[in-house]
This record gives sequence, structure tokens and C-alpha cells, in this order.
Amino acid sequence: MWRDVADIRTDLAWFEAEVRSRSRVEQGAAHLFDHVDRVRRLALRIGRSEAGTDLGVLEAAALLHDIGRLDLWPPKEGHAERGAQVAAGLLAQRGWPPEQIEAVAHAIRAHSWSAGREPVSLEARILRDADRLDALGAIGIARVLVHDGRRALYAPADPLGEQRPPDETFVLDHFRAKILRLKDGLHTRAARRLAEERHAVVTAFLAQLQREIELADWGEPG
Repeated sequence: MWRDVADIRTDLAWFEAEVRSRSRVEQGAAHLFDHVDRVRRLALRIGRSEAGTDLGVLEAAALLHDIGRLDLWPPKEGHAERGAQVAAGLLAQRGWPPEQIEAVAHAIRAHSWSAGREPVSLEARILRDADRLDALGAIGIARVLVHDGRRALYAPADPLGEQRPPDETFVLDHFRAKILRLKDGLHTRAARRLAEERHAVVTAFLAQLQREIELADWGEPG
């Protein structure tokens, strides 16, 4: 039997409390509960514009999509698969039927950039779009810059990694390696529309950054 709407609302509050309790600042500022909440709100905004979206499944998946990161600490590869497993256990604990559990688990498995898994369901496509939107725009820039403070910001001879593979040696490599590629992989019309402005913010930031770095290289003012 499909989970009742009233029960789902109670469950979602429980899932939120569970994720909040596991979210700690030492796990990195880029994936704390504020990210989860933005992804949830973006996913619901997109989901309401897509006919046939199961908003209960979508919101549960959004709330739990990064729980594998919190469970695998320090971070390891495979957080999406681990997250799907943890989420399935939590959903079963709340009495969700197998069909809904699998729907949430699939969305979580398919949201990850590194996993390379194709989202099949509408809810999985929406969740992935929402997660990628949160990596764009001003918030996306901020998340890149706080993600790892143990690397140099850029290579002085090639700050934006245009003359070499963006291999993540430097912080700014992440823009070419991933962030600038996100816009073209979105599935829903609403997400593509939102991504246009956010992508433009990123490209404008990088262009301004390049100008400021080049200006610093001119030496002392005359």
C-alpha cells in the first residue's frame, strides 16, 4: 500500500531531524543541511511544474540524498550508493512500502556526478537537476571555495586551467572539471531555465577573477 500523505508529512519531519542530527561542520561547509534544504526547495519547485511528480518521494529523496556523505566519514567514493542503502533502512523503519523505498533509493543513487548513473524516473531526474543547480550561481561559487582549503587556489601560469587538464590539483580546476559542464546535462525545462542565469554568474565571476589576476601580474603601478 502506498504511504498515506499525512504519514509522509510526519515522516519528512523525522527525516529532516535525522539529517540535521548527522550534519556537522567538520564534514565540510559545502554539504551541510543548508545545501540539503536548498536542494529540497529547488526540487519541489521543479517538481510542481512537472506533471506526474510524486512530491512525497521527491522530498524524501532530496532530504536524504547526501546522507551517505554523513555516514561515510571521512568522505569516500560511493556516497550515493551508501546513501541509498541508509535511506532505504530509514524508510523501511517508517513503514514505507517497497515501491516507494526503491523510488527514493533510485533517485539518491542517480543524483551523483561521479557515480555516472542515469536517472530513469521523473523524481530522479528532478533531484539530480536540483542538486546540480545548487552547484551553480553565487552559492555554487561559494561552495567550491569552501570545499577544500588544503589546496592552492590556482596555478599562477594558468589560473583557470585552460592550458592543461583540470585535474583538481588547484581549487579553481573544479570549475572546468565540473561546474561549467552542469548546465548542459539538465533534464527538466524549469531547471534549464534557472541554470541560465546561474551559469552566467559563474562565467562572469571567472572572467573577473582572470582580469584581477592578470592585473596583479602587471607589477607596480606607473
